[in-house]
Amino acid sequence: MASNFQSAISITPSDSTDLSSPVSALWLGTAGHVVVQNSAGVSHTFNSVAGGWLYLGFLIKRVLATGTTATNIVGVFNSQQIQPGTQVASFAITPSDTVNCSPVDSIFVGTAGDLTVLAATGQQVTFKNVPSGLFSGINVVRIYATGTTATGFIGAQATGWAPGSGTLSQTVQATTVQATSVNLGGITWTKGTGSPLNVVTAPVGSLYSRTDGGASTTLYVKESGAGSTGWVAK
Repeated sequence: MASNFQSAISITPSDSTDLSSPVSALWLGTAGHVVVQNSAGVSHTFNSVAGGWLYLGFLIKRVLATGTTATNIVGVFNSQQIQPGTQVASFAITPSDTVNCSPVDSIFVGTAGDLTVLAATGQQVTFKNVPSGLFSGINVVRIYATGTTATGFIGAQATGWAPGSGTLSQTVQATTVQATSVNLGGITWTKGTGSPLNVVTAPVGSLYSRTDGGASTTLYVKESGAGSTGWVAK
């Protein structure tokens, strides 16, 4: 555990009912599978988790009954709700040697192994023998397929919980970085060489700056599609 928490609740898994308060970590009385939802309603499954603490790096608003076999679950959190900067937005990451993911502050590693990443400032580094569990301490914009033997990645982004409002608010700080991709509340602005068409995966509304482009081939806008299609040069 990264810190002590002030409050705790007993959890009965449910497919329809949220927890009385979002929690930052779980205590599992018995080992098993755990299926959770983050604050945005995205579900993640963690298989064959050992009993004890499970710290994921994002807020948990629900533990689902379907798929959860661990029992005697307790959730912990801070009594003044979650402070700004707590990691709550989460998503699965597929390793790739060419495609960036949305920037993440921490990564849950499902199966231990080596982890090769692209730091937000552009350095490619390999962390050897990373254990399963929460990996944090560096901002990452890509997990490489080459050099990575660990599996089962879930990334988390830093956002804030607005105290007393019941809604999530993005926490943004002015920072100068030399990043290859920036996440702007879900859409991305990425730079690279060559056309992004059929190469860069991003949601509609995202931008791509081509560093080797020319007239009408320098800026691309993602106008359609859910994958790497739909890029239009401007």
